[in-house]
Amino acid sequence: MRIAKLQSYGRYQGLVLNEAAGNPPMPIESTSFHSPESIRVLWQPVAVMYFNDEKLDLSDTQDTGNCSQPRTREPLRGDFPHFWSLNHGVLTQRSYDKLHNLLEPFVEFLPLSGPEEEAFFAFKVLRFVDALDETNSEIEWFPQLKRDIGKPRMARRIKKHAFREEMLDKEVLFRIPQMPTHNHVFVTSRFIDAVCDNSLIGFNFLAVWPIPAVSNEHMRYVAKRLRRTRRS
Repeated sequence: MRIAKLQSYGRYQGLVLNEAAGNPPMPIESTSFHSPESIRVLWQPVAVMYFNDEKLDLSDTQDTGNCSQPRTREPLRGDFPHFWSLNHGVLTQRSYDKLHNLLEPFVEFLPLSGPEEEAFFAFKVLRFVDALDETNSEIEWFPQLKRDIGKPRMARRIKKHAFREEMLDKEVLFRIPQMPTHNHVFVTSRFIDAVCDNSLIGFNFLAVWPIPAVSNEHMRYVAKRLRRTRRS
């Protein structure tokens, strides 16, 4: 099993609120994405637009050890753009169509409206799994105050991850209770393979388990398989 942190690939255009559309303020704070509680009743769709950053250098876009990323000198619009107002990646209509059946048991989808009636979907991960093997991980903990005695400890940073794989056999993406205030979403092989098999671009997988050297080698294999699929 491979486990990776899910990120948007930074060389693709991100999204910001479309102020020209007369948007109200964001209906929720970005920190609302950290909790396991539903926020669907609080959500109000807002209009977004692509952010054109002239300082963004796209001239060296290449294979990142995940699915292959095309080389180009033009700004690319991927299938998982980063939405800066939430500090969170969102799905395009294309990636939503390909992945929503796989993700639906673990997330709630929150619609956004894009330019020319293009649809986007923020998603909040509701699935927390206590699968981190704390003994074999390298964790930097927040200091535990007297008033916090008896409560779960919170990690400031995890330098090396180890997981109890038997707890993740049926998982697709999840968060861990040790980092409830961080926007860290973990995905398993099922998610990575679905992205690659559907030729979706703009997803960045930061391998954390097994140790990155092993995981990245396997991801290079996945990238080669995807290139063969595209040529066929």
